[in-house]
Amino acid sequence: MDGTFKTDTLGHWCMRFWSDTSDSLSTVEAWYRKTLIGSSEVDLAHDKNYKNYAGLVGVKIVLGIDYVVVYKTSSQAPTSIDLYRCSQIQ
Repeated sequence: MDGTFKTDTLGHWCMRFWSDTSDSLSTVEAWYRKTLIGSSEVDLAHDKNYKNYAGLVGVKIVLGIDYVVVYKTSSQAPTSIDLYRCSQIQ
């Protein structure tokens, strides 16, 4: 977890939680898709914040102003999970 809140590009204050797992990328993506009903999804290859990272594969799943990024940095790397919980602009 980050030690401080940070703002996103729209000015929301967000807290980042992250973890790695030995579960496959497809398993973790499927769990978040099932759990975050009504969410939208962006392939990281098409996301402006992630598309320039060579070898990065995964998705960003968005629900409201919160989102989770599930990715691998290489085929041998663990699956990484970055969860962003954000507050409304005040």
